[in-house]
Amino acid sequence: MYNSNHMLSWRNWDTCLPAGRRAVLPITMTQFYVYAIKSLNNNYVYIGLTSNLEKRLKEHNRGKTKSNNSYRPFKLIFSKTFSSRTDARNAERKLKQGSGREFLKRLLLE
Repeated sequence: MYNSNHMLSWRNWDTCLPAGRRAVLPITMTQFYVYAIKSLNNNYVYIGLTSNLEKRLKEHNRGKTKSNNSYRPFKLIFSKTFSSRTDARNAERKLKQGSGREFLKRLLLE
């Protein structure tokens, strides 16, 4: 026979977990950033993707990125937030193509 008193509700469903375990709710959504930085000393623009924009900019300016270490310091010229890494990666690819680079050039002229 079905007894509704034995059903777990959403409020106490984590009480059925093993001792010492707690449910982790709500699940936090990671945001992804596509960004473009420009060297203050050269005509060099770097386009990248990260989940922590502030930390990544500090890494660039501290010389932690070997590929563009000699172009520092940098300033942020563009960033856009995405909820999925796939969408961010597609946007990064578009920025690295000719039309995306033209978009960034127009931004720099404004």
